[in-house]
Amino acid sequence: MRSELARPISENREDLLRYLQSRFPRVAPELLEDAAHDACLDALERSKAFEAAWSRGGEPEVYALFRCVAWRKVRGNLRQTRRRDELHQLLPVQASTTPGQEHLVRLVDRVEGLIIEAVTRFGGSRKEALRQALVHKLLTGEPDRSVALLYEVPREYLNRAKRFFQDNLWGP
Repeated sequence: MRSELARPISENREDLLRYLQSRFPRVAPELLEDAAHDACLDALERSKAFEAAWSRGGEPEVYALFRCVAWRKVRGNLRQTRRRDELHQLLPVQASTTPGQEHLVRLVDRVEGLIIEAVTRFGGSRKEALRQALVHKLLTGEPDRSVALLYEVPREYLNRAKRFFQDNLWGP
């Protein structure tokens, strides 16, 4: 079955890259290649979803799912990059002036407080591991799954804590 699934993916790779380029014209081609590669890995890791697509409609259905997964990879990467860039741009600008330093101190206090609150809410018996995982995730932007595995915390704990942090960082 894997060879049948691999054919629509490998034969339509250039078509997929053209599709991604049309949807994300300002994104570097290397990043689109990365997304296509990640989509290939997802097809191998989540072969049941692709097998279900095969049984529903054959090659066209598998290719449609492959295209959707690649599109989501690009969008996710852009969101992570944007969040990281916003924070990195904010910190040096505010740190360059004395009033900015006060804002920076308040921002650091807010970040630390939100991390503690997120860990308290969602950490269960793994609070310290979740705190380390959340800080790692926020600093590196690595995928939730790999960070959760690295710190041996349930992915949903990390995801909930991250969402809580993001939703409340600029809030009231």
